[in-house]
Amino acid sequence: MLRTFLIVFAGFMFVAIVYDVERNTRAPIGEAKIGTDFVGSCQTITDDCVDVVKNALMDAMESGRINAECMAKWPDERPMTRSIVIWLNAHTELHPLPENDAIIKAADAIWPCTPPSP
Repeated sequence: MLRTFLIVFAGFMFVAIVYDVERNTRAPIGEAKIGTDFVGSCQTITDDCVDVVKNALMDAMESGRINAECMAKWPDERPMTRSIVIWLNAHTELHPLPENDAIIKAADAIWPCTPPSP
């Protein structure tokens, strides 16, 4: 009886340790620097995740990487963030990229748009 208890207790402790390590290895959303950090931190869409996407896309628009007319046709912020996280989750080749680049590439792949001609 004691042996069974110890085995079950050890199993619960192992699961608790693994869960705690997994939970604490994700970068907080404000500290995410590469695509994989963003995807890991935004499995549940929060206002912080929406802000990260919004800021990345605004920076891209200001630098001319994304056309404002095209962005106007995209969905609202929260559904757009969810779509980007889902797409990035399936495209691990973009995970090593800087966070903003991964987000912009995902948005461009989901909602393709050609920049305006000079």
